[in-house]
Amino acid sequence: MSYSQTELLKAITKANGAFQEAEMRELKRGALNVFRANEPQVFVNSKEMKKSDSQPTKAILFARDYQPSGDTRKADHTMGDLGSTMEKDISYSTVSQVFKVSHKLADRNQMSYEEIFNNKLRNALLNLYRDENQAIIDWLALNKSQVASNETLMTWNPTSFVYENTNSSEEKEFLGQNIQAAMRANGYDGAYDIITDQRMFANLQKLGFNGVSNADNTAAQLSGLTIVEEIKASNATYGGFGYGMLKGMVGMSSWIPSKNRKGDGNIDGTAGLFATMIDPIYNTPLAVHVTRKVADTQSTGGEAQDIVDFYEISRDNTIGGAFLSTANESAVFAFGQLKS
Repeated sequence: MSYSQTELLKAITKANGAFQEAEMRELKRGALNVFRANEPQVFVNSKEMKKSDSQPTKAILFARDYQPSGDTRKADHTMGDLGSTMEKDISYSTVSQVFKVSHKLADRNQMSYEEIFNNKLRNALLNLYRDENQAIIDWLALNKSQVASNETLMTWNPTSFVYENTNSSEEKEFLGQNIQAAMRANGYDGAYDIITDQRMFANLQKLGFNGVSNADNTAAQLSGLTIVEEIKASNATYGGFGYGMLKGMVGMSSWIPSKNRKGDGNIDGTAGLFATMIDPIYNTPLAVHVTRKVADTQSTGGEAQDIVDFYEISRDNTIGGAFLSTANESAVFAFGQLKS
């Protein structure tokens, strides 16, 4: 039985709300979870960006201008700075996954077309998530701040651009407080996201376990820290490594072409069907393109004249952080626990 375009669109829509087993033995996506959650704070015009017919490429922001305070009042105070703005480039990279579903294999199989489609879609999404998570880890390594204050409890390494925590039992016990002190020394005061490798995550968890019933209440120093384990964020140089940032300072936003948003084409047409689905985990749009062809699938258990639907899901992502006018300065700081 041929799967009609109407039935196909229903399957895509149904998948949006019936995607309950997303893990499929995948690694935790700590970095991706943080960046997706922060999108509205970082990309304040993200809704308008998503509606654009072409990719937004620049953002304009006010720059921070410091002027020393005067020590007198003046009759003529017209020399004040009008203020300056800065323009920041925004770049996108496309991620895509392809899969196909055979109609005749579905007819012969114990699973329906829709069940096969859902399984392949889930696998494709998990592949996207893995690659997006890795892209964020790479972005953190490349975009950590190279400018930092030395007036803090940790030692700033100007070569590796990492705040290093002294390898002593006392300083290890103050790791959470030392991270926050370093953030405050750079002007970031508030609640923080800390994306750490497994070793630093375990070290901070241990501090969190020592509460008021212990001789030393080290749990109190973790107040204000949201600690996220990211298995792929390790750094062999240190006995624990991570990135710290004020909440809402980094994020990821996505864009898809207007042709997909509007819906166009026909699955049986030369150009195929352009459609949209909402990511069931991160609630972000995905561009869907489907073509239908007659294919020989005998080598995979099908027939010489089979109907095969070819799917592509994709989106364009931009990763960004708070924009700063000082060269090589970033709102993201790296932290490392020195080894013995």
